[in-house]
Amino acid sequence: MVTVNGPAITVSPRVGGLLLIVLGLLFFAIGAYMAYGDYNASSTWKPANATVTYSHLDINKRTSSDGAKYMFEPKITYSYTFNGAAHSGSCCGWSSSDNGEAQRIVDRNAVGKTAPILVNPANPSESRLAEDVSSTGMLIKAAIALFGMAMASWGAYSLVKGGNSAPPVAG
Repeated sequence: MVTVNGPAITVSPRVGGLLLIVLGLLFFAIGAYMAYGDYNASSTWKPANATVTYSHLDINKRTSSDGAKYMFEPKITYSYTFNGAAHSGSCCGWSSSDNGEAQRIVDRNAVGKTAPILVNPANPSESRLAEDVSSTGMLIKAAIALFGMAMASWGAYSLVKGGNSAPPVAG
C-alpha cells in the first residue's frame, strides 16, 4: 500500500511483480548493452592516435539526483586517419555534478593534443577515446545489468508467491 498525501493507493501483487520484471529487464538490457559495447571496443577495436580539434566544458544549470545545481559535460571532438582515410569522432556523452573530473578530461584533451583512441576496424568512422573505455566503467555497467536481473527475479518471485514478500536470503 502506498500513501501519497491522501487516500491510500493499493497496488496488487501481480501489477507490482510485473512492474519489477519490466523495470528489471530494462535495467538488464541497458547495462548489458553498455558493458558489451565497452568490452567489444576494448577487445576488438584497433588503437590509433587522434588530434583534438575541439575541447570545451559545457556548464548546464539543472538539478541532478544528488541535488547539485550545475552539471558539467566535457565536449571533445577529434580527427584521425585510419587505413589512409580521414575521419572525425567525438566524446563524451555524459555529464556530472563533479566539475573536477569533467575539467580533467577537457584539460587532458586540449585542442592540438594527441589523444589515444580505439577505432572499429569494421566501421572506421566509429571510434572512442581510449580513456572512455575502462574496466571500471565495464564493471559499473555490468553491475547495473546484474541489479536488473535481481529486480526481475524479485518480480517473478512476487508473481509466483502472489504477495509482496521479499525473496528468501541464502544463509
